[in-house]
Amino acid sequence: MARFTRARIGSLAVLEDHEDTSNSPAAAAANALIADLQEKLKRATADADRHAADKAEVLRMADAASRERDELSARLGILGQERDRLSAEAETLKNALNQATGRAEEALREAGRLAQELARQNPTDSLEVIWGVVCKETKAGVAFLRSKIPEGHPGLKWFDLAVEWSYAIGCFTVESTVAFVKWATPVAKELWGKAMVEFERALAKK
Repeated sequence: MARFTRARIGSLAVLEDHEDTSNSPAAAAANALIADLQEKLKRATADADRHAADKAEVLRMADAASRERDELSARLGILGQERDRLSAEAETLKNALNQATGRAEEALREAGRLAQELARQNPTDSLEVIWGVVCKETKAGVAFLRSKIPEGHPGLKWFDLAVEWSYAIGCFTVESTVAFVKWATPVAKELWGKAMVEFERALAKK
């Protein structure tokens, strides 16, 4: 369009130069017509160039918007995968806590049963057998309860001190075993529950 317009302008300019050799009214009218056509062609050329520039800008903006859309879509997919992973991890932890709570309650019932058994046993040999079982189960139960207290929690120090003092006399007695488990189980569950609340709060921010 621009090349055609410039060619027309050039042709009209040559025609104008040729017509300038005559001073007749017809020549003057022709010159006026040529000047008017030249002006219109210039405006048409400017409009065509402006439209071409506008079209190029629109295409550039559309391409940029398309790239931004693709990037946001990719980020959304990544965030969705992370959300699903954290949700699955939270569900796994909840199931593990429920199972651990069940085992702790079962251990408490078993400790009570052994305490009753000991109360009925008088022979020394029977007492030694049951005593060994109690000590073994007590150590395993203490280790389990300790694992449920978050690392760095102030209560962990007092838990360890209580265990250290109890082991200093050889082993938990049957009565102290039951009392300790009754005390430690809700404490451990409370601390673990607080840790789960913090985890779920962090998950919600995702």
